[in-house]
Amino acid sequence: MDFLQYTNLVKTYRVCIFFFYSKECHELYDKIKTIETSHKNKICFVDIDHNISLIKEIKLKSYPFFKIYKDGILIEDIIGTYDNIENIIRLHIT
Repeated sequence: MDFLQYTNLVKTYRVCIFFFYSKECHELYDKIKTIETSHKNKICFVDIDHNISLIKEIKLKSYPFFKIYKDGILIEDIIGTYDNIENIIRLHIT
């Protein structure tokens, strides 16, 4: 994904959640994938190892990380290590 695709997704969906992860985040990935299955097109998975230019462009410094947009505006940045991260993400997509 490049920065243009990223910004287009932000503009396209009322609520858009980007989940930045790496292969070390497999447990969290599986949990979020389960949520995404029931809410198609609201959670975008971005593998940090395969999207280096995007990571640099948005200045992401840590992972796992969530960027949550509503109506094209960034409303929340969340480090994905909270015990209740699934509940937090569900709050934004329901």
